[in-house]
Amino acid sequence: MIKFPSTKQMNFNYLLIKKQLRHNFKLIDNIKTIFAIICLMLSVWIYWYFVNTSSTKWYFIRNEKNKLSDIKFKNEIIKIDVRKLEWSINDTLAYNSSNILTWKVITLNSNTELTMR
Repeated sequence: MIKFPSTKQMNFNYLLIKKQLRHNFKLIDNIKTIFAIICLMLSVWIYWYFVNTSSTKWYFIRNEKNKLSDIKFKNEIIKIDVRKLEWSINDTLAYNSSNILTWKVITLNSNTELTMR
């Protein structure tokens, strides 16, 4: 004997399948939303860590390099002043010790080192 399903049974099964699909679609929508939020948070973190931090770090490094170059420049000026004072002291010592003016020859080599004869 062949039994045909009743309309009531078919309606119940259809509604059950529809309810399961609706539940699955809500689950998929929730997963998509969570994935989008995670991607947004990850992109914000990547920007903050790599772009913002590195640009801020290089800003401070650039400032410190400028300060260092200013200090080196001032140091070179002081070195020049010290050498001038040394030369003037040597000239006065040479002039006072022998009462004769002595000439010193300064030559520049190809590698630009100062040598005195």
